[in-house]
Amino acid sequence: MNTLWWRLALAVFIFPLLAQAHIELVFFKIYRPDGSLLSLGEKDQFAHVGLSHPSGWVHAHEKRGVEVVASVSDMLDHSRFETVILRHPSLKVSSKKVRPFLGRPYDADFQWNSEKIYCSELVAKILHMRPSPMSFDAKAWGEDHPQKGELGISPDEVYHQARALGFVPSVP
Repeated sequence: MNTLWWRLALAVFIFPLLAQAHIELVFFKIYRPDGSLLSLGEKDQFAHVGLSHPSGWVHAHEKRGVEVVASVSDMLDHSRFETVILRHPSLKVSSKKVRPFLGRPYDADFQWNSEKIYCSELVAKILHMRPSPMSFDAKAWGEDHPQKGELGISPDEVYHQARALGFVPSVP
């Protein structure tokens, strides 16, 4: 009887809490070996973004694709970075909403409507954010990036849209 009670308690009380959790977004500022900020656009400060998930953090890794990792520090292969975390006071994300993206390959071409996916596109699609025409900083991407003007979203645009949706800086 005791075992049955615990199973019922887990099913009714614990699993629903784990299946949905308040969303936190983590934004990465990445620094080059010379200490300069890696900038994806002229005024951009963030180079990567991920979101909290009931079992860790979900993001699109350039080599491993969309994955869930245990901690923020497991998200990048870079040694020099700092993070900014935003938290929404009431918005929640379920594992069910994230599941269709898991395992997808990384999209280095930054195409909004392909099976592949990049970090800010992943977050934007889960949170129903709007894409806009992209422009790429020639210093970071070269003069003729093929996707210039195509729909997409940068980590900085995700940050600004998240703030407009009520995300606030997380207090450690």
